[in-house]
Amino acid sequence: MSMKTELETIKERWQDLIRQNPGEYSAARYRVGGTSRFGVFILSRYPGKSPAIEMGPISSDMYKSAPMPVIKGVELGMVAHSGQIYLSMDLRQEGATDVFLILAARLCEELREITQPITAYAVINNVLSSWKSFFSADRKHLSESSQTGLYGELLFIRMMFDNGVPAQKLLSAWRGSEGSHQDFHFPKLSAEVKSTVAVTTDRISISSLRQLENIGTGDLYLIQVILDLHENGDNTLPSLVDDLRKVFVESNTNQLMFEEKLLVYGYRDEDNLRYSGRSYTLRKIRIFPVHEKFPKLITSNVEEGVLEASYVISLSGLIETNVDFDSFTRYLKDSDDK
Repeated sequence: MSMKTELETIKERWQDLIRQNPGEYSAARYRVGGTSRFGVFILSRYPGKSPAIEMGPISSDMYKSAPMPVIKGVELGMVAHSGQIYLSMDLRQEGATDVFLILAARLCEELREITQPITAYAVINNVLSSWKSFFSADRKHLSESSQTGLYGELLFIRMMFDNGVPAQKLLSAWRGSEGSHQDFHFPKLSAEVKSTVAVTTDRISISSLRQLENIGTGDLYLIQVILDLHENGDNTLPSLVDDLRKVFVESNTNQLMFEEKLLVYGYRDEDNLRYSGRSYTLRKIRIFPVHEKFPKLITSNVEEGVLEASYVISLSGLIETNVDFDSFTRYLKDSDDK
């Protein structure tokens, strides 16, 4: 079963669960993954219809000797079914069901071929350790500038896909959420995307000494996505996210990777009402090769002792170096094929 199918199946099963009448039972339970010897189940606990995940069977000794990481808003424990013990995870954080279902899909993916409970337990521990930050109680919705930045990066992905670049290649290259120095890292070139809704577009802010530093991955490009902002319209950040979800499903791309990258970026479906009042249209996209004479501060050309800096560059003298989008796309596809 493909990754995207697991995620979509889990979402469908969850909808089935919350529509059910509990009758005399305290929970409704569906098996959504695992193997014949170790299963992953999603549940709806009654009466509040809160989501839960159960995995097992395990032994009580595993749980006591190797405790799972503490995650805010998630209650971990043990439950018994037909004389066997299962690890249970109950969501207690309101408004985080979307994240919880993505976590269930990630667990299904990691446990797909594992049959030994002790190995499965260790895998679960590793997954939960890396997912702790996604359930942070103090998370904040995206600022307006972060919304614009994310929209520009996702629009760049959509435009590249429309020009024939494979969806999986684009998704794998997208590093905007990962703290990388540039937003995209392809096999033989990197790209930093700067999105703006400003009227004046000949100035760009650079946030670090490494943002325009070529780290040895081939050519480096600065891509300026110039947008017009509207209070009403259909081209919102949530609509673009949903559009790309469809693209990745239809192209058999790793949809779960996309969902996790959105979470790392700070994007949550729960906040969509906040983002739906900002609609964008593309005014222009400009692509500049970052060559030796490009105006920049990098670690190799600042005085010793300067550890970090942010600065503003002018693009007014670089307009003639602008590469048109179609040529850039052809170059990207040609360079990756070599």
